[in-house]
Amino acid sequence: MSPSAFPDASFSYLIDLDSHGWTGPVHSIKVSGCKLYSTASSGSWSREDWNSKAKNGISVDGTDMTVSHNSLTNVNFGISVGASHSLIEWNRIENFSGDGLRGLGDHTVFQYNTIKNCYDVNDNHDDGFQSWSVGADGKVGTGVVTGIVLRGNTIINYEDSRQPFRGALQGIGCFDGMFKDWTVEKNIIKVDHWHGISLYGAINVVIQNNIVTDLNAERPGPPWIWLRDHKNGTPPRDSLVMCNVAPSVRTDSGPNNVVQYNTISDTGWPRHPSCPSSTTITPMLPLLLQDN
Repeated sequence: MSPSAFPDASFSYLIDLDSHGWTGPVHSIKVSGCKLYSTASSGSWSREDWNSKAKNGISVDGTDMTVSHNSLTNVNFGISVGASHSLIEWNRIENFSGDGLRGLGDHTVFQYNTIKNCYDVNDNHDDGFQSWSVGADGKVGTGVVTGIVLRGNTIINYEDSRQPFRGALQGIGCFDGMFKDWTVEKNIIKVDHWHGISLYGAINVVIQNNIVTDLNAERPGPPWIWLRDHKNGTPPRDSLVMCNVAPSVRTDSGPNNVVQYNTISDTGWPRHPSCPSSTTITPMLPLLLQDN
């Protein structure tokens, strides 16, 4: 799927699964095995080309939706999901200028996706994965996003240090909670930013067995794993941060938070000896150790 067949190419998304009062509800749709691109090669694109020609990949509303095994190349935003009770897995998003994944719907699983090579061409603060809440008042940060699972995803800021328009990608950036009953596990994040995994406003969140590394010794960075206060000052609570490897691991002060068996390391290894062997992420080490 490409805009090349359409002379005006005025649409924004290559696939748009839209659910609202006028067009009706959307549910139980599967998008699988598709190849999507704004252009086959963006090597000659200028900053202006990225901003005017890059299409968004997939937008998913509704419920019980599945987006799997798709390839998205040279896009603005990759896969944006407002759908609930859905599955987003085994997708590859390569060369993007917005966010790789967005997850705003409750009880949705994002697993085994690869997001890599961010192009910094505008004022958007780019994230590998981003979420935020919207309350009944319609304002950002006044609601709750519940039951998201982020498992086994790989987020890489860049593969080639000579990449044009290379910027600082935030890994998993969730800045306007609350975020309730989340699981963030077995992800590999290689970024040139402070935000490796950041949740602002957490309730009953588990962050475990992730590897976060810095791509270089420059600022911004090195990246952290951090459960932080909501912007309204509400502290994280009832959450577990365990068996991760990162340059920094912390939580802001709040009730019933447990931080244990984490390894503070810039290299992504080794895991803490007290971590159960059943949760090992050793098979992902070759990607971690490759020379970029």
